[in-house]
Amino acid sequence: MTVTNNGGGGQPVSLENLRRVRAVCDEHDLPFLLDASRFAENSWLIRQREPEHRHREPIDIARAMFDLADIFWASLKKDGLANIGGVIGVRENADLARRFRQEVILNEGFSTYGGLAGRDLEALAQGLTEVTDSRYLADRADTARWFAETLHKAGVPVVQPAGCHAVYVRAGEILPHVPADRFPGHAWSCALYLEGGIRAVEFGSLLLGSGGGSVPHELCGWHCRAGSTSDPTWSCWWRPRSRWAGWPTN
Repeated sequence: MTVTNNGGGGQPVSLENLRRVRAVCDEHDLPFLLDASRFAENSWLIRQREPEHRHREPIDIARAMFDLADIFWASLKKDGLANIGGVIGVRENADLARRFRQEVILNEGFSTYGGLAGRDLEALAQGLTEVTDSRYLADRADTARWFAETLHKAGVPVVQPAGCHAVYVRAGEILPHVPADRFPGHAWSCALYLEGGIRAVEFGSLLLGSGGGSVPHELCGWHCRAGSTSDPTWSCWWRPRSRWAGWPTN
């Protein structure tokens, strides 16, 4: 299970959902695998949206999530707040952990450093300490919410409520004339880059490899950086937007 859910527009996975999946895994003697690259943001959104966890610290919610998993992995370029690195964790399976360490030697370096420089290890240690700070996570969520609301007011269909790390545009609604086998989400991402130099990512028929079949959503994700919503870089999307037919110019 992936937290948060990119395919669902960056929405969180509830702690109750995770517990029920754990129960199903136990019933069928299956390991519970957790992609925890956005574990801190998922913890914050659980706190914001589930009343019974409203007064818990994000780090406590994160521990509850990890306690349910047999194996987890994470790209630490996300909620590790670093520019390189990743981690795999295995619970009570020494043979599997040993096999992972052997693969690391072949592909990354010895497990004692994983091919990372000392400065990167220090950055990861600091990032993992800071990422569950409520002030940081609140700012992250506020930035995404502000951007989603700004797009919505301009008539751009977006997934709401926004998550933390990205705002997802409903590209299929913007380009209804583009069939699934022509990848409307990817077409929208390319148009953003060509018109305004804005890098986005498609979550739809191309990513999911549907072969032209129907998918739940044709989305285009604009990833947000943490920081002030008054940052002038946020205004860059207005320039290309005003040139697209059918949208009013402000």
